[in-house]
Amino acid sequence: TQSTWAVRAHLAIVNTRSGDREAARFLVEGFRQRLGSDNVLDLGVNNPNDEMIKFLEPQKCHGCRIFACGGDGTITWVMDNLDKIRWPPSLPKPHIAVVPLGTGNDYSRALGWGGGYIMNKNKSAGDESQRVIDSYNAGTVSNADRWEVGILTILKDSTKVEQKKSMNNYFSIGLDAIVCTDFHHFRQENPNLAAGRLRNKFWYSALALGSAVGIPSLNRFVSLYIDGDQKVLPKSTKAILVANINSYAAGVKVWKKDPSKGEQSISDRLLEVVVFTGFFHLARSSARIAYPLQVGQGRNITIKSELTPDGMQLDGEPLEYVGPTVISLKHKGQCAVVFKN
Repeated sequence: TQSTWAVRAHLAIVNTRSGDREAARFLVEGFRQRLGSDNVLDLGVNNPNDEMIKFLEPQKCHGCRIFACGGDGTITWVMDNLDKIRWPPSLPKPHIAVVPLGTGNDYSRALGWGGGYIMNKNKSAGDESQRVIDSYNAGTVSNADRWEVGILTILKDSTKVEQKKSMNNYFSIGLDAIVCTDFHHFRQENPNLAAGRLRNKFWYSALALGSAVGIPSLNRFVSLYIDGDQKVLPKSTKAILVANINSYAAGVKVWKKDPSKGEQSISDRLLEVVVFTGFFHLARSSARIAYPLQVGQGRNITIKSELTPDGMQLDGEPLEYVGPTVISLKHKGQCAVVFKN
């Protein structure tokens, strides 16, 4: 951990299509006033893939603090783009300041910045953005783990298709991922009904009630391995969650403090594995009156599904594959981020 970090300049990447769109647009205006238009990238207007390459050019952004403003998916996308850049050894990499504009904002919660940016309408856009800059300048920069998720799917003709993705928060398979997928489709089909953080949380909860009916127990067709050792799943397992952070589904604590089970940390190169046994267990955990069942910690996690998974999600984004699937998680590296003191 480094309590001080030389910041050469500030840049801002804002996803104005995230949950709190009004606040996102307000931040874009303010950051442009304080940082200059060339140092602010609006993902809702620009072509993200083309503009990001120019925006993150090493000569421009080395040693910078990048304000990544959006939901958890936006944060992962920004970090993935940083990973693609070949950094000259002589230039320090930038680090990330996470400003939460999404619905759940679990990564921001894990870093101490809370579940959502609250816009101060009594300030001008420029003054409000300066307040945001100053608050993060008082934070602490440290490294956080990132993980590689390999997804191997076997098609009907026995063809194997493999993809690799990055993870900051968590991966899950089962009930909660089905709800995540249903909400994703609902938001695409009804953008006007899902244009704010509170609205999104309402619709997410409503969809969860409908999705919970008839979900099969995963122990019938799913196997779980932690560092090569197969674990016995409870007979009523409805969801398996593999977590890098101790915040899930908008702040649910994943890992209960228990000296016999090991401590949870975002930078210990370990993942925590827990299970939910049904909708009411998931609901009670969401209400902070229960915890998921702890299975164990490990550096390499493998989940094998003999059937097409009904639902999978990665950092709050749905994954949809057809066919028996093998998911493997291993350490990818670390990224420097700003923690709140």
